[in-house]
Amino acid sequence: MLIPPTVEDIRNLGFEWPKNILIEQYCVTDGLVVDLFRTLGKLMKARSEIHDVLEKISGIADLEQIYEMKRQADKHDEVIGYLREIQAAFGKRELEPTDLLLPIWPQLGITYASEVRPLTKSEVGQWLKSSSVRYAWTEWWGYTHLHWLSRQEVEQRIQPHLVDPGSGFPHYGYLASEWRTNENKTILVFCMCYWPI
Repeated sequence: MLIPPTVEDIRNLGFEWPKNILIEQYCVTDGLVVDLFRTLGKLMKARSEIHDVLEKISGIADLEQIYEMKRQADKHDEVIGYLREIQAAFGKRELEPTDLLLPIWPQLGITYASEVRPLTKSEVGQWLKSSSVRYAWTEWWGYTHLHWLSRQEVEQRIQPHLVDPGSGFPHYGYLASEWRTNENKTILVFCMCYWPI
């Protein structure tokens, strides 16, 4: 299962971190984990605000002011592109199974569960024919909540957006993995991944 990167993960992939002052200013972290999703969101909001100001002052501000605002917008675009490169590289990395969900399994009344393996889209299709499995979903950024799903919800809401492990990501999608509880019951977990565009 894909997990959010730490600073060490990012550097091990060959990226400089933090690369510049904008990353330091906007970076969102949770302990050692870098929240690339929220960091990108803050940068994109700031860039949008700069463009809004540019539209308002165009034609009334002096050229030096306009040039400085455009320079700031270009810097934001450069950093946004850099973070997307990190996301793309991290999305292709092979990761070991993780027990990051361990602290939140009790939300579903489960004492413990461990990841067995990531699943492809076709493997999920096979599991959907079984009556001996349950389904849950979580979000990529933080692993703070788990939610039960019905088979119908999986088929209608999740299955059309499934992404095979190691294939990179579209704008929006779900990674699937098989988990086994302490009572030897199987749960398929769908991790929602969302890359701002």
